[in-house]
Amino acid sequence: MGEAFYSGRVHASIASSLDPTIDLIMKHVDLAPFRLDSVQAIHIAVIMEDLFDQLEVLGSAQAGPTVELRSKTSFYDHQPSKHGAWWDKPDFRSASNMFPHDDVGFLSKHQYNSRIPKLLFETYFPRAPKPTRRLTEIIRCSGIKTDNAAGKLQADRAFLQWSLHLILEDLLKHNSFEALKSVIEGEQNRKKYMTDVFSKILQDMERIKQLKIDIKKTKKEKLKEFQTLDAQIFETRDNLLELQFRKPLEAAYVQKCGKATISRVRKMCLKTEKEAGDDMKEAKFHIANESRCHDAMMKIIKSKMKNTKQTLYDYWADRYEKDTTRLQAELDEIKLERSRDLSRMTYLRKMIDDYEEIVQDDRRIKKLSTDKVLKNEREKKNATRLQAWWRGTMVRRALGPFKLLVADLRARRNSRSEKKN
Repeated sequence: MGEAFYSGRVHASIASSLDPTIDLIMKHVDLAPFRLDSVQAIHIAVIMEDLFDQLEVLGSAQAGPTVELRSKTSFYDHQPSKHGAWWDKPDFRSASNMFPHDDVGFLSKHQYNSRIPKLLFETYFPRAPKPTRRLTEIIRCSGIKTDNAAGKLQADRAFLQWSLHLILEDLLKHNSFEALKSVIEGEQNRKKYMTDVFSKILQDMERIKQLKIDIKKTKKEKLKEFQTLDAQIFETRDNLLELQFRKPLEAAYVQKCGKATISRVRKMCLKTEKEAGDDMKEAKFHIANESRCHDAMMKIIKSKMKNTKQTLYDYWADRYEKDTTRLQAELDEIKLERSRDLSRMTYLRKMIDDYEEIVQDDRRIKKLSTDKVLKNEREKKNATRLQAWWRGTMVRRALGPFKLLVADLRARRNSRSEKKN
């Protein structure tokens, strides 16, 4: 009970101190993709270090196994090594390549961390691939049970402490918040992945259920199909036996029918040849009569065609004279109208040439007036921007009439801080 009460008080104190810390960070630093000043980085690093210590105290106060993520950056950064600096070495697979073994302080640290898995040492380096997965493996190997409230709180504390450690290293080395951005993106990707996995599991369960139903239906259908095939096999066997008995009888019957059919067809062919000869003689007689009739009709048609040609020639000669006279009159009228149209077009072309200069002058005057209006608007807008910039510069640098106002605000702020202290 005492430990739980103490851990609850520490957790409440951390939560109460988290809001002013965040306000202070947002007041001094803008989370944008650029490097911070050294003073701002040191100020934020001090705040992060204090929050880091509070989380470590909270982890020590809770019951159960703990995850030690304190990296002792000052010791690692300033101690020389025979293998060179730790940031020059791309990968560290064992503790023997990381620290000198003849240091008494290192031996005590190594003995203290003997219960922590070897993967814990790899989390000290921000270059390690997929740090979120590595932290999850460390928490799983450290013996923390996340199926109860204390274990979940301990895991959340370890994740927050680990994130603060990465942000602190990034601030001290690069003066940026790239580590915070990478941690947030990793958590978002993990949540998205878990959501996709859960939805896929539900879809797979529904699909398995539907496939079981389909398997049952398919079994029933296949059973009916097998029964139908068995019945067809039995029927086919009966038909085969029947064919074996019917085949010799049908062969004898077909042979007799074939002989009778051949004799009958032979008689029919002889009769057909005789009838064809008689039809040929009759056809030759009809062809001779048709030839004589054709010659007589051709003579009559030629005489009629000659008379028709003469009649058509007389008609079209008369029609040509009449059409020529009419078309000549129409052509004269069209020429007269064309001369009138040409005179009208000449007059219109002259009018267009006269008015073209006037139209061009009017367009040029309108364009000059429009350009003048646009130039006045642009000059007015630029003057307004210049005045706003100069006024903002005077306010930010406390120049002119704003000097006393900024001094008054600073005096009020100092008095408030003194009262709080």
